[in-house]
This record gives sequence, C-alpha cells and structure tokens, in this order.
Amino acid sequence: ELSTGSFELHTCNVDRLDDTLERLGLSEVIICDDDDSMHNQAKRLGIAVTTRPSWMFSNEEGVTLLQSQFNVTTIDGFGLRQDNVHVGAAGALLAYLHQTQDGSANLQHLRPPVIHQDNSFVALDATTLRSLEIEQTIRGNCVEGSLLWVMQRCKTAMGKRLLRKWLCEPLADRNAIQERQSTVSAFIDDVMMFEKVQDCLNRVQDVARIAGRVSMGRVTPRDIVALGPSIAAGSDFVLLLSPPTM
Repeated sequence: ELSTGSFELHTCNVDRLDDTLERLGLSEVIICDDDDSMHNQAKRLGIAVTTRPSWMFSNEEGVTLLQSQFNVTTIDGFGLRQDNVHVGAAGALLAYLHQTQDGSANLQHLRPPVIHQDNSFVALDATTLRSLEIEQTIRGNCVEGSLLWVMQRCKTAMGKRLLRKWLCEPLADRNAIQERQSTVSAFIDDVMMFEKVQDCLNRVQDVARIAGRVSMGRVTPRDIVALGPSIAAGSDFVLLLSPPTM
C-alpha cells in the first residue's frame, strides 16, 4: 500500500487466487508479461493490470532491490531467503514503484516487508465474504447495511482501514483472539479511559498517508498543520495507557 507504506507478502494456491484478490481489495496488480492466466483473472475482477518482463521477477533482482531499499546487507532479518517465492515479486514491485514515482521520491516511508501468515487467520473466500455481507450487501451491493457499516465507529481513517482488514481476515489463533478480547474488556471496564482515548483519536489525522506524501514529496501545508495535533495526541496516549505508578 504505497499511500501508507504497508508492505505485505502473500502467497496462495492458484485455485484460491480469485478469493485472495477480492479479499485484499486490490486496485492494480503487476504481473509477468507472459502470465495470461493471472491477467485474465484480474481483468475479470475489474483490477487494473500492468505487465513487466520476466527478468524483473527474478530472485536475484529482488534481493538486490530489497537490500538497496532498506539499506541492509541481507534479507534474512525479514524472514526471507534468497530462494523464497516472495522475493522476486517483492523486487518487481519495488522496481515498478521507483519507475513510476517522481525521481525525488525516496519511498523511505515503506516499512520492511512482512510475510502474511495465512494460518493465523480464517481464510474467507469471495463467496463467503459476499454471503456474510461483510463489506457489501447482497441485494444492493452497497456498504450501508453491511457488517462493516454496522461496526464502523472508528475515529480515524487508519482505524477504518484496520477494521476492514480484521473483518475480512478473522483471527484463527486462540492467544491472539484472547489478547484482543482482553483489550476490549479493559475499555468496557473503564468507561472514563475509553472516552478519553476517543477524544484523543478525534484529534488524529491520517498520519500514515501524510507520511507517505512527505516521503514522495507531495506533502501540502494542510498536511503539515494536521501533524501537529496528531503528534500531540500521541503524547496523551502514552499518559493514558501507561500503567499507574506506585
């Protein structure tokens, strides 16, 4: 996600490709110029397709670009090996970004790549997402009336994006589920803290996308002004959520 700097690496079986593309909500894919199957599937889902030569997807090219982008001598720290299936695709994506963005953009807001662990989430196929009306209703194909619409009470744009991700990728790990439940319980038990946190969130702008615009040289005076109260709110969060001192 160029606007926020999120960099996730996914894998899926060929027969689950449609489901994965729809669940991720992609607007564009970069594919090898001889991958007709992927091209047809993406077009059928209304996703823009950009083709690149096969050499751009080589693992050797991927390793070089990842090391250069994140200023590292090895990609082992990202949980990657040189023969990993993610490497070539990650490198092709980085090359495409550098080719299409303004020359002054250094893309420093991009976070190191994270391998998406499919076994940590319940895999929902496209049919299930539609049947459960998670993002859109079946009849009207609109957000209003969907589960996302019902639960969307987030105060920030970042929270809204995260909620969509959580609904489309329900947790499968018991410990992670219990940890999330404990967080919810803490806010339910302490209404005053909950209200103060909400007040802080009301002052937070879309910091992730502002950081992206700064990195790409597209920041506006309005963005800079918006950072002030957002940063101040961060200090308040620290005070609110820190354990009481004895």
